[in-house]
Amino acid sequence: MTLLAFVMVSSFRYRSFKDIDLKERLHFQYLILGLIVFVVVILKHEIMLFVLFTLYAGLGTAFGFFRLGKSVRKMRPNAYAPAKTDENDLVEERKEQI
Repeated sequence: MTLLAFVMVSSFRYRSFKDIDLKERLHFQYLILGLIVFVVVILKHEIMLFVLFTLYAGLGTAFGFFRLGKSVRKMRPNAYAPAKTDENDLVEERKEQI
């Protein structure tokens, strides 16, 4: 519970697994390993889901403490603001303000 509370207020970055390419060909051993993990989770789901979530929280905390993994890029203050360079866009924006 203490780890969970600490993780909720920390600024550690956690892996989102979005960068995994599932279309890439992998060895047959990875399929067997994935099936074994899946079967173990299904058989003992009460325990294994707790273990998996605890490992995920613990690894994120360890990577945060030791600064492992991808570094955080510093962004410009208004990086998400759309850049309006076209004169027509500026005219439309002024019309909306009036």
